[in-house]
Amino acid sequence: MSHMIRKQIYLEAAQEALLKQRAQERGMSEAALIRQCLESLDQPTLPLDQQAWEDERTFLQHRLHTVPSHDGHQKRTWTREELYAERGTGLSR
Repeated sequence: MSHMIRKQIYLEAAQEALLKQRAQERGMSEAALIRQCLESLDQPTLPLDQQAWEDERTFLQHRLHTVPSHDGHQKRTWTREELYAERGTGLSR
């Protein structure tokens, strides 16, 4: 392990609780989790494809109006096969 430098930081109460929870869930110290988070900042992230999200939203809104409701009043107007055909993928069994 490389030489460590001590740092003192201020956290809000909710941040401290989250830090403790996440460190415990991962079985690591709070300091190790903070170091891991800092290292992840250097990792390149994929750019968001805004058009893909808009397409997905449009698709989901369309399906929302064609899926049966919980009380069964609205009937679905599509079949599983049609859904796969619309997406351009074959339905394999």
